[in-house]
Amino acid sequence: MYKCLENYKKYGLNPSTHDILKYIALATMLLDHVGLYLLDNDLLLRAVGRWSFPIWAFLIGYAKPGKFDKDMVVLAIMMIIADMILKQPIFPVNILISLLAARFYINYLDRKKYMGEQIFWVFVTLLVWYPLSAYFFEYGTLGFMLALCGYLHKKNSSLANIAFVATTILYISLQYTADDFVWYHGVIISS
Repeated sequence: MYKCLENYKKYGLNPSTHDILKYIALATMLLDHVGLYLLDNDLLLRAVGRWSFPIWAFLIGYAKPGKFDKDMVVLAIMMIIADMILKQPIFPVNILISLLAARFYINYLDRKKYMGEQIFWVFVTLLVWYPLSAYFFEYGTLGFMLALCGYLHKKNSSLANIAFVATTILYISLQYTADDFVWYHGVIISS
């Protein structure tokens, strides 16, 4: 709670674009969970909720390199423990682990200076690893790709827009096929 107060002092009371993206991600995540847990997998709310993860992943990549939130680790562990208690599958591990892994990966790439000419091959490697990685953590390496888009955007990379469009098309395609949405749900996700 105190972090929020510090941010107001630092950035002022008016919400920034970053804040607005977080509000949209929270709202769509809430709709997704209401559609899944309270309305017996309501596909319309789930389709709108599919907007949430790309926004969170983008923001993870956009955040200051090296920044690490201990609260997120605690929540991720609590979710794993809750899955064990409720006898739910542990794998793929929860979305918070996926976002933390993406954050670590971006920090690694940044330290190794792979964000220059090699970035194309980083995306290709992540794409190749996606089918296997999706069994181990939610959204697999696709979350890494979305986070890299946020990182590239923050660095004003000339590849940022191309990477974002390609990764978004891939995300929409995978969501559309994975959840057996009808055509208009694909339109909602694409909007």
